[in-house]
Amino acid sequence: MSLAEEARSLANALVEIGLNELVGKHRAFINVSEDLILSNALDAFPRARVVLEVLEHVRPTLEVQVELSRLRKLGYTIALDDFIWNDLTEPLIPYADLIKIDISQIAPQELPVLVTTLREYPVKLLAERVETYEEFERCQDLDFDYYQGYFFAKPQIVEGRALTVNHLALVRLLSRLHSDDLTLEELEGIIASEVQLNVRLLKFIKSAYMGLPSKVDSIRKALMFVGVKTLAAIATLLMMSQFANKPDELVFIAMVRAKMSELLAGSLGEQDTDRHFTVGMLSTLDALMDMPMADLLTQLPLSEEINEALLQPDCENVLAKVLRAVRAYEEGDFETAGREGVALADANMAYRQAVAWAGQTRMALAA
Repeated sequence: MSLAEEARSLANALVEIGLNELVGKHRAFINVSEDLILSNALDAFPRARVVLEVLEHVRPTLEVQVELSRLRKLGYTIALDDFIWNDLTEPLIPYADLIKIDISQIAPQELPVLVTTLREYPVKLLAERVETYEEFERCQDLDFDYYQGYFFAKPQIVEGRALTVNHLALVRLLSRLHSDDLTLEELEGIIASEVQLNVRLLKFIKSAYMGLPSKVDSIRKALMFVGVKTLAAIATLLMMSQFANKPDELVFIAMVRAKMSELLAGSLGEQDTDRHFTVGMLSTLDALMDMPMADLLTQLPLSEEINEALLQPDCENVLAKVLRAVRAYEEGDFETAGREGVALADANMAYRQAVAWAGQTRMALAA
């Protein structure tokens, strides 16, 4: 990518998309090349909102070191990406606040030595590509500060574990909320039977839908204004957020997948996009409950096509194809997303809109 293309991409993120839409209250990690570091273009980013992630092939020239020192003194956070100790990376350590180590690229016996050596510097350490609970526990033993990896979206299976009564009721409610024949009266009854859900739902609607009349003080009135499908989706989010001892990001991932699946399905000409929303939303349920998806789905009266999409990720039904595209895009595998018939421009737009919607929804849930 040329310097002009890099600058254009960053300007698009900053001006056209907006950092709040992309990352909410969190910091954005921005990959920076040697040319970009030396261009002075990075000064345009708010220092409290970004982490400048120095790519692994950046040469430690005097000019680069001077510029990193200047940026750090201005208050920017500097990270070194895919760090491997060598003559190129060692000179950049004094300018770093965070060092990211791809544990898949370091031999297991060498990782403790590298971590011990880096602990001599005042830096935080982040373990990248943590894909299993065993790797997570090993990195915890080495006292990493942060962890990054898709294992967070995978279940930790406990043999012989069964759903508790509360969780079983919750799963069945989730299923019923997304049934094709759900009526207004049944939805009202489901929500009314759950006192805490009733209160949180009304509070959420008043916070998230600012244009509604101030006297939306009952589920029946809320249904009149936002509709059955929208209210069912909101109730699903509220229920999924009740799972204890699980990171909030799991629910956020589900929200993004749900909305992106719905939007991509629409761009592909699908009429019933609600089913795609359901598949995306339920795709992290096994991780939330630490149970195999197959065991969970036996408790849910979902359609055969939805079950197939959740259980057989390589099947060819359209629900599975869209979910595959969403997951591939989520991991930065744009080639795979394209093979599912999804245009990159459509995926970009859907992802941006999904992240924005999920962020706004999460803020409303916390209100």
